[in-house]
Amino acid sequence: MNIFVTIIKKQKQQFNMKKASLSFIILLTFGISQLFAQGPIRKGEKQLNFGVGVSTLGIPVYLGMDFGIHENISLGPIMSFRTYVSNAIDPITGSKITYTQTAFGIGFNGDFHFNNLLNIPREFDVYAGISISYFVINSTTTVTGTVLLPNIGVNPHVGGRYNFNPKWSVQVQVDAGTHTGAMGGLTFKF
Repeated sequence: MNIFVTIIKKQKQQFNMKKASLSFIILLTFGISQLFAQGPIRKGEKQLNFGVGVSTLGIPVYLGMDFGIHENISLGPIMSFRTYVSNAIDPITGSKITYTQTAFGIGFNGDFHFNNLLNIPREFDVYAGISISYFVINSTTTVTGTVLLPNIGVNPHVGGRYNFNPKWSVQVQVDAGTHTGAMGGLTFKF
């Protein structure tokens, strides 16, 4: 009987050691990843941003590239595509009107990164800026047919990233202006 108790105690000690070792490895890995997590984009660096959002013109899918041109400033091209469908009642005829809109936008984005100015920890990137885009909007209604409308979008924005390792970040941004909304996605730095 004592042999079984001794064996169980040894197995329990080995299990506790394995658990402690695994916990140590996880904490060490997390600590090292935080140590080497990158802050905001630096001069000469590039980063690719992509994700989805919500806006006054539907649900955008976006793709953009930032180029660090100064220690606190980035510029780069952006593209987005969004669709929007709405139903309404014609006040004169009482009939249902379906309004569908698709928009493709291409433009430029400029951001000021506040980390150095406000002494923000390097695993975060807090920024504000403006994007200027040209949108080709295709609108279709059951009343008037199809209309192509060009549109200039000017959107001030604020956002932030959490850099969870040297290459990848989670991004959140809120836009105001022509197309108010918010978006979230990932950033890959290279």
